[in-house]
Formats: sequence, C-alpha cells, structure tokens
Amino acid sequence: MSATWCCSWPPTNPATSPACRCASTPAATSSGTTTTSRSSQMLKVNVDGSRCQGHTICAMVAPESFELDEIDGHSTPVSAEVPPEYAEQVREAVRSCPEQAISIIDE
Repeated sequence: MSATWCCSWPPTNPATSPACRCASTPAATSSGTTTTSRSSQMLKVNVDGSRCQGHTICAMVAPESFELDEIDGHSTPVSAEVPPEYAEQVREAVRSCPEQAISIIDE
C-alpha cells in the first residue's frame, strides 16, 4: 500500500481534495508510485526523537514498521532493520513526515 496523504486532519488525498493546503510538503508532492528495484535492498530506519512531534503519519502509512508511545504519540521503529516487503511503506513514511524526523539508510 502506497498512498499519498495530506498533513491535514482528517487525512485527505491532495490529488482529489481542494482542502489540501500543503502542496509544498513532500507528502503532497510525492507521486505515490512504488519501485521494485529498491525494495529488495535491506534498509535501516531511525526516528529522531528530538524532531518527532507525534503526528502519527508514519504509523498510519507503515504500521508494521513504526510503533507509537502511548503517552505522547512519538514514534519509534519496531526494528532498526526494515524487511524488504515493508521498504516502500517506510520510504513513504519518510516522505510524509512533516517534521522530517525519519531517516533511512540503504544497505
């Protein structure tokens, strides 16, 4: 599943919703397409706790890869290593994070 969502709440699809006012954000400008050539590589993911504000978009886009703190909603990776079948979801989470708190390393 690779979806492109606006940062507004409730979530809207910027391609079809005039309510989206964040056209300059990576989430609104990403194509939403997937590539299979990169998804076979092993990724490592990191969430910068000082930048994460608990928007929870990463967990909505890639629920198998991110877990949320029950108190403040801040995100942490389920595992530093991302299985290949979840790589594109994690890449979309990186593009969708309004705080740019998520980083990935291709290996």
